[in-house]
Amino acid sequence: MTRHSPSSFQHENAILLDACRIGPPARPAPAASCNWDYLLRAATYQGVAPLLYEWAAHASPGPTPEIASRLYHHYWATHFRNRALLAELEAIAEAAAAAGVDVVPLKGADLAARVYPSPALRPMSDVDLLVRAEHLDRMRDVLQSRGYEDFSMSMSYVDDERLDRGSFEHRWQGSRDGVSILVEFRAEPMEPSVCRLADLDPALSLALREHTAAMWSRRVPTPAGPRLSAGDLFLHVATHLAAKHGEFRLIWLHDLARTAASPAPLDWAALGAAAGRLQVSGPVYAAMQAAARLMAAPIGDAALEQFQRAAQPHAHGLLRNWEQQTLAREAERLRTADLTQEGPALSRLVTGLGRLRGWRSRLRALRWVALPSRPYLDRWPDYRSAPRAFGYAGAWFRRYRSAVARRFRRRTLP
Repeated sequence: MTRHSPSSFQHENAILLDACRIGPPARPAPAASCNWDYLLRAATYQGVAPLLYEWAAHASPGPTPEIASRLYHHYWATHFRNRALLAELEAIAEAAAAAGVDVVPLKGADLAARVYPSPALRPMSDVDLLVRAEHLDRMRDVLQSRGYEDFSMSMSYVDDERLDRGSFEHRWQGSRDGVSILVEFRAEPMEPSVCRLADLDPALSLALREHTAAMWSRRVPTPAGPRLSAGDLFLHVATHLAAKHGEFRLIWLHDLARTAASPAPLDWAALGAAAGRLQVSGPVYAAMQAAARLMAAPIGDAALEQFQRAAQPHAHGLLRNWEQQTLAREAERLRTADLTQEGPALSRLVTGLGRLRGWRSRLRALRWVALPSRPYLDRWPDYRSAPRAFGYAGAWFRRYRSAVARRFRRRTLP
């Protein structure tokens, strides 16, 4: 049986998880030896420093004056940055509407003002937008008219001309009143496989396009403009967290818990069926379990059962079961691990390939992973050796050699 050494971060992580709870916190008393410096660094890395600021304001004993001051500055820096980003989002939406372009905000651009008590509690690094496929060119013109510059780049192993144009993520950079603003927009909000490899599976690509069309039809009016329905927002947040990244950052998990706690009721059976069609039911189920267990999200056993039953006709395969179990272990790791560092990530490439339907699509994807396009190799310094293929193979070997060594060390700890 594998044994693990006790974590020196267990008490601090319990405080951090408590700060991320939905509803009244349990408030475990900080011990006299509580490492507040670690807590601040972990909260910053995990994107939840403003939540820790609110929690610490009522803690006894509280943080040292230095840490309290730093938390205070984190909170207000987030407040003023988010105010600038949300004001720019409103201006972009107005300019887009005037140009006949439909846009809907995604992730933090929607969550901060919609499901959080205060936008200052949800740090935003950029403004993410969903745009109709037929409006992509006009959206570029809108941003260019507002002084933004295009610095988009393809992150796929595959030549762009072989991929769906709608899955490409457009990145534009600008500034307002001294605040640097990154705007990202795309026509397909879901990315169930790494580096757009889902585009190589015609059946999965069709399911993604149909789901996106349904999302547009289910938009709900709000005082701030049209927004995704509560169910579509929940599934988008869960897929971004568990299927795209395969890493349970606390801010993403808290997003999911907040979305589950929103007043609008969620149809768990419909969400399960949609997740099954998109090949993401396993990771979404694991994310739901983690949000309920670690952050008291209102997702009971009955909801989990409805979701799983509806997804069951689409869920099969040892790889999907392995992914779900691995994500469950990743969630438990949040209780004891050093949260200032990136964890041992689930292999997104392997699980992404597993989401493709049929061996023809998987072999087509493997061909591009083994021999990526020249633009992909040119983008990464590690791959720019001559000949390029050897540099690429060497970089992959170094990455997985380190990952295997970490896993071996964890298993052999006394």
